[in-house]
Amino acid sequence: MRFNIALLPEDETFAQRLCGYAQTYLRDAADGYLLGDRALPHVTLCQFRAEDARAAFALFQSWAHPEECIIRLTSFYVRPAHQGKLWAGFHVLPTPGLLWLQRRCHLHLQANGLRSLTRARPYMPHVTLGLLSTKPDAPLPKPHGIAPLRAVNCIPGVGISTENGAFVERLG
Repeated sequence: MRFNIALLPEDETFAQRLCGYAQTYLRDAADGYLLGDRALPHVTLCQFRAEDARAAFALFQSWAHPEECIIRLTSFYVRPAHQGKLWAGFHVLPTPGLLWLQRRCHLHLQANGLRSLTRARPYMPHVTLGLLSTKPDAPLPKPHGIAPLRAVNCIPGVGISTENGAFVERLG
């Protein structure tokens, strides 16, 4: 099974706004991943494969991670993905603390004999809104309530992930 160690927004209203934005403006172009269609807002630290959810949760519990982490969204992006598709989302400010946390996550996987499915470097922290088959026709409006550089408190978590990286179920 595929799992994801990620930062999850504590503010439910903020998470709902991200999902609402994706659902409102990207649904028609979405292809295989859309925030809100079971996919939870998150910033991936590491993805990995484990035998089952119990093993993945035990691995996460054995990691000395912080209780919380602050992220800041910087800008919206649409960039090439695979097979002619496009990723859409928000970049997250790559602070030294966030880069250090992601590196520690990779090292924890390695120390436990697991290979990360995500590259350790270069790390581009982001919140994915969706995987698109086409670029949106019209320019997208500025998202209400998702202000750039607003501090968003997140908590580390582990969950089940799809092959496209959608965080679909939190464990624990």
